[in-house]
Amino acid sequence: MIISPFGKLRIGGAKAKPEHTNASWFAMLFAAGMGIGLMFWGVAEPVAYFTGWYETPLNVEPNTPEAARLALGATMYHWGLHPWAIYTLVGLSLAFFTYNKGLPLSIRSIFYPILGDKTWGWPGHIIDILAVLATLFGLATSLGLGAQQAASGINHVFGIESGIGLQIAVIVVVTALAVFSVVRGLDKGVRVLSKVNMFIAFILLIFVIFAGFAIDQVTNGIGALGTDGLTEVPLAMFQMFDQLPMSSVLSVIAIILVLVFFITSSDSGSLVIDSITSGGKIDAPIPQRIFWAVTEGLIAMALLWIGGTEAIQALQAGAISTALPFTFVLLLMCVSLLKGLRTEKQ
Repeated sequence: MIISPFGKLRIGGAKAKPEHTNASWFAMLFAAGMGIGLMFWGVAEPVAYFTGWYETPLNVEPNTPEAARLALGATMYHWGLHPWAIYTLVGLSLAFFTYNKGLPLSIRSIFYPILGDKTWGWPGHIIDILAVLATLFGLATSLGLGAQQAASGINHVFGIESGIGLQIAVIVVVTALAVFSVVRGLDKGVRVLSKVNMFIAFILLIFVIFAGFAIDQVTNGIGALGTDGLTEVPLAMFQMFDQLPMSSVLSVIAIILVLVFFITSSDSGSLVIDSITSGGKIDAPIPQRIFWAVTEGLIAMALLWIGGTEAIQALQAGAISTALPFTFVLLLMCVSLLKGLRTEKQ
């Protein structure tokens, strides 16, 4: 798209100006899109691939230099080009049909080139319902994983039992903060928290780059990851920190970062669902924002409670079961976006 003639098109029209700086946009996209997932899987996923905890990429021999290279490569793929390609497709489609074509900010609007006026009938209703369910359960999965990791970190640092009670308490507190943020809106809520997130994440990143990586600990038999391998996914990051200088400080910073990513994921997702369920309004009613933020927290609690000791699998199953039908919507979205772009003057 970038190198094609369509790459010259400007979202919002030829004279449109960005509402936020590039840094603000990046912070909001990162905090809303994958921040909490990276915190959860950033250490656990490459270690799992490297040690053969659940197979290795291309079935190479685990705990070898080749396994280390492919473990990092597979992780970069999963958290690099792959998710951002999907995010970009949906974001570009919504922005184009809303700000260039003047249609409501809703998923159904993207399919106007294919459905025509049927977009506002039952086919459009089905598309929006699938979008809401996929977003809702995807968010609930992220919130559940974040609650597990925050609870594991609190247990690791402060010795408080990280059972379902603490996890639900974390969700309740974070959901309350997310409600406060979502009421304040994009500029005063999501944008401010996203910038705070990126600042803390950057400091943590710089420290870890100079202090050492998890795979190095496994290779050299250092610490819990080196001697026992990957035992608990939510605990992996804190086990890595144990072998670094100022480990307790790093763990506390990481817990704060997980919680703030938790908030930005919830409030940004609530704003998206609000827009879809209000018929594409950019500034949805505040009671509706509160309703969806609370609903996300309740679904995350339910999945954790029902999942019990297999909570991660329950969370993933909930996300996959709603995301699979939406995959077909995404494929049609590619076709519809292309048809819409062809109608724009270049």
